[in-house]
Amino acid sequence: MRRGDVRRADGRAGQRRGPRSGADGVVHRGAGRVGRRQRHGSARHDGSVAPHGNPGRDRVRRGLPAQCRCRVRARRGGVGGRRFGDRQHGPPVGRRGRVGHHGRRSARKGERMSTPRIGVIGLGNMGGRITRRIVESGQPVTGYDPVPGRAEEAGATAAASVAELTRAADHLLLSLPDSTVIEKVVLGEDGVLANSRDGQIVVDLSTAAPSSTVKLHEAFAARGVEFVDAGISGGAAAADKGTLTLMVGGSADALTHLEKTLEPFSATVFAMGGSGAGHTTKVLNNFLNAVSLAATAETLVAGKKAGLDMHRLLEVFNASTGVNFATLNRFPHIVDGDYLEGGLTSTLMMKDVVLYVNRLRELGVPTLNSAGPMASFALAQSLGYADQISNRVVDAIGDAAGGVRLHDEEAR
Repeated sequence: MRRGDVRRADGRAGQRRGPRSGADGVVHRGAGRVGRRQRHGSARHDGSVAPHGNPGRDRVRRGLPAQCRCRVRARRGGVGGRRFGDRQHGPPVGRRGRVGHHGRRSARKGERMSTPRIGVIGLGNMGGRITRRIVESGQPVTGYDPVPGRAEEAGATAAASVAELTRAADHLLLSLPDSTVIEKVVLGEDGVLANSRDGQIVVDLSTAAPSSTVKLHEAFAARGVEFVDAGISGGAAAADKGTLTLMVGGSADALTHLEKTLEPFSATVFAMGGSGAGHTTKVLNNFLNAVSLAATAETLVAGKKAGLDMHRLLEVFNASTGVNFATLNRFPHIVDGDYLEGGLTSTLMMKDVVLYVNRLRELGVPTLNSAGPMASFALAQSLGYADQISNRVVDAIGDAAGGVRLHDEEAR
């Protein structure tokens, strides 16, 4: 295939359209715009710095209509793997005024509303940052959070209740702690489902159990509502910069309609397939993150106790087969006493590992590698690091090893 050609989800090559493409066959947006390509040394998870030349994070969408500017990379092959925006029979997806077969009530057939009303439920650590990014892009947002004042802090108009917000929004974003809370907010009396309407799009940005996601999708579909699961990765720093990665499960039409809503806070959007695919991808990614963090913490504590220089040991790892996200982006800071506070806690990391174990059991896959990270973060919780950033797992392991710290105490 020639450089610049489009690789479609069905494997056929097509002519490139839209912005310029790189040698990897992916479109790159120009510098200086919201959601631009991740550059060397850019902030990532937990405020850390991305590695130089990380190709997996430099990939963006290609093959989309001119009006679609947020980055997307579709899963190749299989149901739901089509890159949305590819040519199809009938009207272009980006110009249709209906989502699937459900039209927005305020739009006539064949038209697309250009200014959807956006609502956000859950304005905490991530939801508040996402809301602020949307507001700063010039799009007004109405928000709801049980904690007073959070909507105003994020620059949004406060709604009095979930019901009021749901009735007012065309695109409703959820950013909630877990599936138990999500189901309560959605399925509860006078909740989101009861107040939803035909043509709405609900986007769940939470880390949730995929089985629960599919159940909610079916409930919303019965009311003509599109439910999209969008796992997010990048942490608070990426949310502040508008460079989150999204892993999305849902219809291509819904994703096209969401382009303007998602663009302010995301740099890359991966279309993974149908309902539950986005949250499944998120669960798998989070587990790999937990494994690399816990394993790197343990090996560095061992190295420290063996008398090895921490900076030199990390140099070896990063030049060898042991290299991973934690060795590149987290521990170069931690060995100097900077734990990159403000990110995912040990309690939430443990939740992610449990979600992974449960998902693999549903799929009939043995969970051979879950015991290590589960034990590591359980130790962190038991030693008082539960509500501190998950990077502190290295201190928990160090405590169990006799009080080992990777850095000199005066560097803390």
